[in-house]
Amino acid sequence: MKRFLLFLFIFSYFSISSVYSQEDFEHLLSQLDELVEKKDDMRSGIRSRIDALKAELAGSNQHQKQFIYSCLYKAYSHVNADSALYYIEKTEEIAINENDQRTLDLLTLDKAEIHAIMGFYLVAVTELESVDEKTLDQETLIRYFHVSRSVYGWMSDYSRQTPSVSEYWCERTQQMRDSLIKYETDEIDHAIVLADNYNNCNRPEEALAVIKGCVDRAKDVSLSYALFIMAESYRLLGDDNMQIFYLAQSAITDFDRGVTEYAALPTLASVLFDKKDINRAYRYLLCSMEDAVFCNARLRTMEANEFFPIIDKAEKQQSANISMFYRLVTVVFIVLTIALLVVLYFLRKEMHKVVSMRNKLYVANKKLEDVNKQLENANADLGFSNDSLQQEKQDLIQLDSVKEKYISFYMGRSRSFINRMEKFRLSLLKMIKANQQNEVMKSLKNEQQIEEMQKQFYSDFDNAFLEIHPNFVERFNALFKPEDRFEPKAGEKMTTELRIFALIRMGITDTAQIASFLDYSLPTIYNYRSRIRNKTIVEKDTFEKKVMEL
Repeated sequence: MKRFLLFLFIFSYFSISSVYSQEDFEHLLSQLDELVEKKDDMRSGIRSRIDALKAELAGSNQHQKQFIYSCLYKAYSHVNADSALYYIEKTEEIAINENDQRTLDLLTLDKAEIHAIMGFYLVAVTELESVDEKTLDQETLIRYFHVSRSVYGWMSDYSRQTPSVSEYWCERTQQMRDSLIKYETDEIDHAIVLADNYNNCNRPEEALAVIKGCVDRAKDVSLSYALFIMAESYRLLGDDNMQIFYLAQSAITDFDRGVTEYAALPTLASVLFDKKDINRAYRYLLCSMEDAVFCNARLRTMEANEFFPIIDKAEKQQSANISMFYRLVTVVFIVLTIALLVVLYFLRKEMHKVVSMRNKLYVANKKLEDVNKQLENANADLGFSNDSLQQEKQDLIQLDSVKEKYISFYMGRSRSFINRMEKFRLSLLKMIKANQQNEVMKSLKNEQQIEEMQKQFYSDFDNAFLEIHPNFVERFNALFKPEDRFEPKAGEKMTTELRIFALIRMGITDTAQIASFLDYSLPTIYNYRSRIRNKTIVEKDTFEKKVMEL
């Protein structure tokens, strides 16, 4: 079994070492830097949860209060020891009234843990000794072993200046650790205790082989402990980079949990100090001290206070060295500046003659450039004038062509109209001579010929206007919503509405003229114009102006 664990460790070690690069370590530390800067924001969640629990106390019954007090204690346990102790005592009052011995035993263990965090180790030991482990059920017994291991371990660390006392508490810690290995039923907690035991026996390879199997499934405090134990294993192996990596992960987990009593961050500060990352070590240790004081965690405060003067001195020395470097750079810069000014002075004297010659040359070049620009402008103006004249000539030619075309067209139409009228006159004269008065009256009453001539007039107007303005219908309809647009009937090119505004486009805006031209009454033309103006999507006041611009 040991050989298998050793083989598993060696395989995992080289796999992880190849996966994580120096950039990964730096990225992880940068992430931790950001959490240290924003630690108050990170803890807003647990503060909100505590406030919500306190709000639930109002109107709750005795049983509900006991549950809420228990939740508040757990929320405060590694955040503020004084508050945690207060809610333990409130829970204890209810348990005493209900004579709940199991709950009282658990609360005694909780008080012992909190008193140990606060540094009251003798009180914590006394409370542990007041619990009769023989009467405890298995779950409470496991809790007893966990708390005892923590308290005795802290006692060993606290008394390390007295080797015999520290050794005694170290043995008691190992006894509790052995009991946990024997009785712990939770797979992850059992793996954590077993790995911790391997580290304590200086067998880090076996510790890593055990803990790596469960670290992916661990959560919250168990994840923080597992990562810290992995860091300790790599410390024993002498791998500083992997130790820093897992200490940083453990510290990030502590910040995610919102706790203020922890071991990973100050330990990481010590390792980084040894790696000469003094500035980061100083920030991490200062953060640890502030949190330890806030939590009233005496042991963490003492650990930080022992190490802080060393880091503080190194940080101040580093700042002094940087300040000295900047002063040296400033002096060198001033000397170089003076030397540069002297060189510039002599160069300026030598360059004065060159500058004078350049000025004269510049003036001559400037005059030449002005002459060239005048010539260029004259050429450009001449070219523009030629282009304008050519365009105007083309427009005049096109205009003359249109004029000639429509003069010829309307002369033909006029001649045709005269011929038709002459033919009609002769027809009437013939019928009068033949004494066919009824036929004369019938011809005069027949409006078909007038209607045909009117239709022909509209057709001629539509063709002539659309040849000059071929896009008029599309542009005019663009001024309306799709459902309000005007589409000519089959065989027609424009509707009455389009003809009205075609005349306006030609400059005929008087309603009487339009009515006469299209053979409609004045009210009809007025109604057409008003109705169409109300449908447009542009401003009504500027609608007809827009039409004249189409």
